[in-house]
Amino acid sequence: MDVRFLNTFIEVANTKHFGRAAENLYLTQSAVSARIKLLEEYFNAPLFIRERHSIRLTSVGEKLLPYAESMVSTLQEARKALEEVDVQHLSLAGTLNAWQIVFSDLMKATNKHLPDLSLRSEVLSAEQLTRQLLERTVDVAFSLETLKSDDIHTVPLGEVRLRAYRTINTPEDTPFEHYIHIGWSNKFNSEFLTVNPRCRQALFKTSSLSLALELLDLNDAACLVLPESLGNTLVANKKLVALQSCDVPTTLTLYVSCLKSTQQTSLEEYFRFYADPVHFENTLGK
Repeated sequence: MDVRFLNTFIEVANTKHFGRAAENLYLTQSAVSARIKLLEEYFNAPLFIRERHSIRLTSVGEKLLPYAESMVSTLQEARKALEEVDVQHLSLAGTLNAWQIVFSDLMKATNKHLPDLSLRSEVLSAEQLTRQLLERTVDVAFSLETLKSDDIHTVPLGEVRLRAYRTINTPEDTPFEHYIHIGWSNKFNSEFLTVNPRCRQALFKTSSLSLALELLDLNDAACLVLPESLGNTLVANKKLVALQSCDVPTTLTLYVSCLKSTQQTSLEEYFRFYADPVHFENTLGK
């Protein structure tokens, strides 16, 4: 049995039209008809009732359809698995701001040092990261806080220094009247708001760095806390000025996590590479 015959049968059943099925499969209508005829001979039963302006499945065809779909799907999965047998895959995930801080640099470093890996990535909450690591649907996770599970191995990658910045039109003496609060981590929220209680009445609060930057573009007057690497770039581009009157007592710790019981060779290599603080510092270009 040629799987292409089953695929043709499925297409005719879905379109209810030999001509449209032929177009979708890039076949002639006579080729589609010939395949259906061979299937009907194989099963010794008609699969379609041909009416004047349409066709419909016979009872035999209706019974065959779910089996045909299952067989085609299984064979497609088998082909995909065989094609990827020599490819090492890693599924990466991170909390939103962790990704926004390190994603591009990590991907560049990975492509340079581990070029044979095929990577997939997602943005997830800390709770989702923990669950998907435990379910083995994610291999490596990046976060700004430790993941709470005895089955997960987490190590700090390094520290990201934070600093307060203001737009050029924001007064130096009253910047917090225009404060945009980014909730970098629970530790940051606690320490920063304790030292700067007036920031509790923020103009805007968000957990997303990208949303905060979009809002920054929409406001002539604003101040916010950013990683120094990003903030200094915006200063160089004359979009921001470092805020001298604000004490930022906290740095961000970036963490990388994986399941303790992992046996995947590529994952172990990847984790070793980024768990090395020297590699991390080089990766971020510091």
